[in-house]
Amino acid sequence: MPNSRSAVEDQIREDAMIFATPNDEAGRMLCLATMKLIARSGSQATHLDEADRVHQWKMAKRGRFAFIEKPEDARLPRRIDCYAIKETRGDAFRLDPKRKLFSLHYKDKGNPPGLHLIILQPCEAWLAEMMLVLFTALDERD
Repeated sequence: MPNSRSAVEDQIREDAMIFATPNDEAGRMLCLATMKLIARSGSQATHLDEADRVHQWKMAKRGRFAFIEKPEDARLPRRIDCYAIKETRGDAFRLDPKRKLFSLHYKDKGNPPGLHLIILQPCEAWLAEMMLVLFTALDERD
């Protein structure tokens, strides 16, 4: 039997998304560490989408995770999306929407900004490793 997802599995996955304002300690730490990593280590990256459109985004890649800051567009506010990366070839890798772990949306331009954290995959599968990667990266000396 092929290993493909059914429409029912896709619907269950959509229904399982967690939309939250980062009001618990783990959520706040994830948001702050992600924002700090992008600010400190993010660099310009070129992305070519399925429609052959070129995007310039700010990106930081650490371990098996890619953190991508995307500007506000017609559909979504400014945000940082985090993906689990499966395959890499040198510096190039593929962003698979099914492997997006979370999206951190900026609700406003305040200082500090209002944030909206959207968790897309079960945290048990990645949160501990993610926090270790983030804190290790932030502890590195320039």
